[in-house]
Amino acid sequence: MSERTEQESVDLPETVFSALGDETRLRILLELAAVANERGVGAGVSFSELRQRVGVEDSGRFNYHLDKLSGSFIMKREGQYIPLGPTMEVASAVHAGTYSSEPGEHSTESDWHCPECDDRLLLQYTGELLFLWCERDDGYLLAYGMPPGAFEGRSLEELAAVTYRRATMEINTARQGICPRCWGHARVSYPVDPEAPPQLHAAGDAVQTRLVCDRCWLRYNVPLRAVVASSPTVRSLLRRDGLDPVRAAITGQAGDTTLDWAVSVDEEDPVRASVRLELGTDGVAVDLDEDARIIDRRHSGQA
Repeated sequence: MSERTEQESVDLPETVFSALGDETRLRILLELAAVANERGVGAGVSFSELRQRVGVEDSGRFNYHLDKLSGSFIMKREGQYIPLGPTMEVASAVHAGTYSSEPGEHSTESDWHCPECDDRLLLQYTGELLFLWCERDDGYLLAYGMPPGAFEGRSLEELAAVTYRRATMEINTARQGICPRCWGHARVSYPVDPEAPPQLHAAGDAVQTRLVCDRCWLRYNVPLRAVVASSPTVRSLLRRDGLDPVRAAITGQAGDTTLDWAVSVDEEDPVRASVRLELGTDGVAVDLDEDARIIDRRHSGQA
């Protein structure tokens, strides 16, 4: 098989996306995704039922639109039209509000405290970014992209909770070498310049880690303790004591519980790091390789 040329690589997605440049075709995809939601993934629908659901009277015109979507977005099997993976991705993007909604600006005082000055941190959602920041120190601890649809039916505090957990999940996925956005290869490196523009930054933690996808736009600067806190070992310890792993990683705080992080890095080739978390009399220490993967763990106290 010959290698695809650079021009062919551009033409293919251009052709696919051009198929979406019609309102009827978009409605077809959304209805097929709705059928999958109602009847299960892999479920199909007949021509007549799909046409009725979309609301097109001219069967010839409707068939023309189906032909434009065939192969890339839908398949026909035994008289049933079945959505393919890209159809579900398009539906998810539309429902997330990526291309339509205008969420405006929202802000409120959170119940989290700044690890530097102990003031209450502010929550702000603007420009599809959620910020957790300290007004006195004029710095933020979290800046994370969330589509407008994530705000639908949620308060700002609920949106923040969703954002924190989504960020932690993505960090853990990228830490394992998988891009959480495009499924490409993610790389981890540390330490990096703490002054570089971060997407997640914890005050007081000088050791920053960079998560980068080799293929798409994904690029995070995160504190090394946030990478460690995304691992099942540390999350289990925190949850056992009734603590929020995300709050512990971002602010270094955990309510009334004594919580201490200690991070040390050996920059010799290959790079190695040790991160220790102490919760009162309990603790866990993990050793990381150059890709921020855990290679050893040690417990103390009741852990």
